[in-house]
Amino acid sequence: MKKTLIFLTLLLISNVITIGCTPKSPNINEDIKNKPKDNKITADKIIKKILKDEAVLIKDAVISGDLDFTKIKPENDESVGEFRSYISSSITFVNCSFEGKVIASRKENDNKGNHYVTFEKNISFLNSDFKNEVNFSEANILGIANFAGSTFNEITSFEGTTFFYKSTIFAESSFKKELKFQRAVFEGNAEFLKCNFEGITSFQSSVFKGNAQFGATKFQLYADFTNIIVNGIFNFTYAEFFKQAIFNNGTFFGRFEFIQSNFHFVAEFKNNTFFGKTKFSKANFGGKTNFDNSVFYNGKPDTQDIITSKETDFTLENTIYIESKKLENIK
Repeated sequence: MKKTLIFLTLLLISNVITIGCTPKSPNINEDIKNKPKDNKITADKIIKKILKDEAVLIKDAVISGDLDFTKIKPENDESVGEFRSYISSSITFVNCSFEGKVIASRKENDNKGNHYVTFEKNISFLNSDFKNEVNFSEANILGIANFAGSTFNEITSFEGTTFFYKSTIFAESSFKKELKFQRAVFEGNAEFLKCNFEGITSFQSSVFKGNAQFGATKFQLYADFTNIIVNGIFNFTYAEFFKQAIFNNGTFFGRFEFIQSNFHFVAEFKNNTFFGKTKFSKANFGGKTNFDNSVFYNGKPDTQDIITSKETDFTLENTIYIESKKLENIK
């Protein structure tokens, strides 16, 4: 019964990836979110289960001690100074609090060795509260990665992480400090609906091979989405940026949507290539906005009913608009 409930929860959340204009809530269960955490479990007990390749399913618990996935399984040499271990257990936490670090990436103090982890099955941290550092840098996650409704209180890194499953879910999560997703690769859809980013946030050089859903998100500080590639729909409908929002040097093959988004400060979209339709209708631009040297292959962006202020300064130098037309009477 427990496994069935977890599956249904994951299914409900994964089905929320939206491709339209209006983001919908993943409907995270408030009863689960507010349920007291009655159990206290040491990280050592979890590590012992993983050593035996047993599935981990823990609900409503406080986890004490560091959960270091890099020290559980034997490692293989990937290259000089690069080591990787493989974890075959399915790992699920629901409504848990982690007092120590959660680590799937570790550098030796003398910088002579880097240790990474590949998760061969699902990892889920639903409605979890991470009190300390979370580091999944360079991890490979072959199954579902689901962090929906979680709170990350310290620096969090998924730098260089590859998410192989058809959907990766962080919906309604809160990141209190700096967040690093540089060079991350999402093989399927990426779900960040209604997330709150309170620290500096970077997705620099990330690749989204499916849809990227950032609808109704809030970015309190600098947001860096430079050098990214998006194959599917890039959706920031109702998103709000309180500081710089930088989207330069990107390649976007699907729709690019910032409908009713709110930019309080500088917004940059320079040197981009847009192959799909671009929509900024009813967006609010409160500072300098720059589209210089960008190429739009689907015509000019939709800027119907945009809102500007006296501080708004649009620059469109060397911008190219190309609109394909049907070729007729070709012999």
